[in-house]
Amino acid sequence: MQLSRDLFVRQVGDSTARERITRPSLSYWQDAWRRLKQNRVAMISLGVLTVIALFAIVAPMVSSYTYHKTDFSGAYQLPTKAHWFGTDPLGRDIWTRVWYGGRISLAIGVISAGLNLVVGALYG
Repeated sequence: MQLSRDLFVRQVGDSTARERITRPSLSYWQDAWRRLKQNRVAMISLGVLTVIALFAIVAPMVSSYTYHKTDFSGAYQLPTKAHWFGTDPLGRDIWTRVWYGGRISLAIGVISAGLNLVVGALYG
């Protein structure tokens, strides 16, 4: 099979047809954000992760309980308005302890990703 030269001839058409075909160029981050916005599951996941991060940062600050304060008289309480997740065997508020733990987990994740970035950039 032989290809004809007509296939390689540049077709010159009106400029409006070419303008309809082209689109404005996007930077890497603009294209990534556009693709992310089109993915419904990714946007829902981003929203959930944002809420978790905000709660981990803000919830322990607005709680009237600390993560280490013990109250033996309030041990093993079921969830109530005062203690949303209840209390542990030492009477500590589980809600506050969960969000402090989330704060520590987020810090470990950010630090390890940063170290990975530095080591990868230096090695690469």
